[in-house]
Amino acid sequence: MRKQKYYTPEQRIDHVKSCSHWRSKGKTFISYCHAHDVAISTMEYWMKKYGEQAYDSEHSFVKVHDDRPAPHVPYHSCSLTVNVGAVAIELPAGNSNEDLRRVLLTLKEII
Repeated sequence: MRKQKYYTPEQRIDHVKSCSHWRSKGKTFISYCHAHDVAISTMEYWMKKYGEQAYDSEHSFVKVHDDRPAPHVPYHSCSLTVNVGAVAIELPAGNSNEDLRRVLLTLKEII
């Protein structure tokens, strides 16, 4: 099969969605590219360029409510991003173990 030379933006977004779905089933990014005859570097570019557009219409946000004041963290910590398929949750630096637990429980409920 010969590689297609030009893809419309809609086709590119469809590939980004399909690749993410492919990966959510435990398959690899590279295997998607080989199976669909898309260059790996091209797909990487599309993921960066069209990733936001591909999921804007599909994402819904779940607000995690916390009425407690933020605890003082006496040490430096780093931020955390949890990615599960097309869902990404970002926590800024300084979150407690309880904050992480609530976020992961919420994530478990929506997946």
